[in-house]
Amino acid sequence: MARRALLGATVGLAAATVAASPAGAQTAPKPLTIVFVVDGLRPDSINPTDTPNLYRMGQEGTRFSNSHSVVPTVTRGNATTIGSGAYPARSGILGNAMYWPGVNPTASFSTGDANQLTKLDEVTGGKMVLVQTLGERVQAAGLKLLSLGSGTSGATLLLNPRAPKGVGEMVSTGDNAAPFAYPTALGESIIARFGNPPSTSGQPNANVRVTYTENVLREQLLTASSPDVVMNWITEPDGSQHSFGVGSDQALSGIRNSDKELGLVIDRARELGRRTNVIVASDHGFSLRDYNVNVQGALIAAGLKASANSDDVIVSNTGPALVHVKNRDPQKIRAIAEFLKTQPWAATVYTAAEAPVGGAYVKSPGDENAATVKPYGFVPGTFSLELIHHSNPERGADVIVTFPWSSQPNGFGVPGRAAYAGGGTTGPVTGPASEHGSFSPWDIHNTLLAWGPDIKRGLSDAPAGNADIAPTVLALAGIPATGEPLDGRVLSEALATGTTAGQSFGTRIFRAGKSAVQISSVDGKWYVDKAWADDSTPEAQIPPAANGQGTTSGTVPATLALTLGAPASFGAFTPGVDKDYAAQTTADVVSSAGDAALTVSDPGHLVNGTFALPSALVVELSKAAWTAPVSHDPVTIAFKQHVSAGDALRTGAYSKTLTFTLSTTTP
Repeated sequence: MARRALLGATVGLAAATVAASPAGAQTAPKPLTIVFVVDGLRPDSINPTDTPNLYRMGQEGTRFSNSHSVVPTVTRGNATTIGSGAYPARSGILGNAMYWPGVNPTASFSTGDANQLTKLDEVTGGKMVLVQTLGERVQAAGLKLLSLGSGTSGATLLLNPRAPKGVGEMVSTGDNAAPFAYPTALGESIIARFGNPPSTSGQPNANVRVTYTENVLREQLLTASSPDVVMNWITEPDGSQHSFGVGSDQALSGIRNSDKELGLVIDRARELGRRTNVIVASDHGFSLRDYNVNVQGALIAAGLKASANSDDVIVSNTGPALVHVKNRDPQKIRAIAEFLKTQPWAATVYTAAEAPVGGAYVKSPGDENAATVKPYGFVPGTFSLELIHHSNPERGADVIVTFPWSSQPNGFGVPGRAAYAGGGTTGPVTGPASEHGSFSPWDIHNTLLAWGPDIKRGLSDAPAGNADIAPTVLALAGIPATGEPLDGRVLSEALATGTTAGQSFGTRIFRAGKSAVQISSVDGKWYVDKAWADDSTPEAQIPPAANGQGTTSGTVPATLALTLGAPASFGAFTPGVDKDYAAQTTADVVSSAGDAALTVSDPGHLVNGTFALPSALVVELSKAAWTAPVSHDPVTIAFKQHVSAGDALRTGAYSKTLTFTLSTTTP
């Protein structure tokens, strides 16, 4: 089965770059580490046209082509992991919504509201987050961390959860007419100088708020606060993609503005003479929401929850559904898990590796290492919460259920659709509204790159993720990783003084009935790649018989499916300049065969009418062969083109149509 992809490049007179200003020479530069979290930015949205700064930084620094969001792939769970280096299993922040009876005894609460988080902190005796934070580690080294955000106040606070207790500083411009800031005098000084944050009501995106926030950082906070580490949350394109979809004009406008503002911040740091290293990440990817699942309603209808306001079972909708059972009753947990497994809208179900005893969970031995973690839950046919880094004995859900997804494109040709938990009616959803939170690779695969004087240049395909940002920030800032253990690893393959990512790499798939979970690992650290239900396999059919023996059978149709992502573009070629250009797209592979191979036709040369580039086009596949059946395996397709200073370039578009073929010898 073959699919065709168009690779295009347009000859122009100039290409956008990250501007550089001379550093101050009067004093020695003070090192600065900035982490930009660009909310909802899919890695396939980065290109020379829409994101010239990010694209340039990716070419000059280290790009991580196999990076992972934390599941569920939502904002606040990932914000906490970025701000602590701990997964939800240890941090205690489970998602965008979570349940704690001291905050609300009969319903989950939004972690996007900093006021709700401070209430959680109060009722738990200062344990909003259950682990040592990055801000605390930075302060213990005599340095300062500033968290700044144009998104929800909760997301910004979770980047620096101890800010209310005097650890570093925090400024959120997202929720209120005035900044939500610690210390409060900092917020007052911002209003006095810049006015109140602008309203985004009636706007197609939050560009005005992003611009306001980044201007505050450039013109006041980088100088007056003089932080050593900045955690900078940029809210677009998240909001516009929720409303209008990935690839929409509104979302593209948000992406372009965020890229521009990011570049201006880096320019300002250089003007101030700061030796600046940068990490850019997104908290998650994005998919079109094409199905809604009301898990609470289903449990009530099945007699497994008394009513919508009862406290016997609490459901938190945060992409998947997180189900909390009162007193951690193992029989009730089992009944709910068994029910969910039978539902047509369920993909994978998770319970703890060991059943609770006396209303409490016992830590499962070996759950810190990919080689020893128990992959299956105590309820047969379920996977373990430990496998997905969600086994928190104090706050964790008792059951988690995820939903189906696909690589089908949205209305703008961008691949990725999924079902999500919500209120209302269970069933199909129409329109461009999009979401995240699923266990789809389109939601899990996130943006991650590093750039700066202490960063290597290159592409890393080693597994990495948001859990690795805090350890890497510590390494860049020269702070020893002492104290509590970190779940992530230092991204040493990106550091100028670093070595390889590790010695032991691996990918494993665990199966339970029709369901499967895939993980990747590096030296014992593991990342969730995806989880799914194999709906291509029909349910086993039992033929009728009046007497005698019955047989059970099921068939798998021969399947080879190849879905290509959006066309790749090199952007503008610059005549008279010797330069290597790069572009990429993605492919999604499904195969029921015993083996499969992905090949590409002879790339040849990019052509513009009768003119051709002298140097041949180079195509590289991150994976090209499979020795077993595979379902929705993502492949990165990288294109490289060298243009010499002496190449005569003709005005117009250079392009080439390539044919990619997925084939097998053992169907």
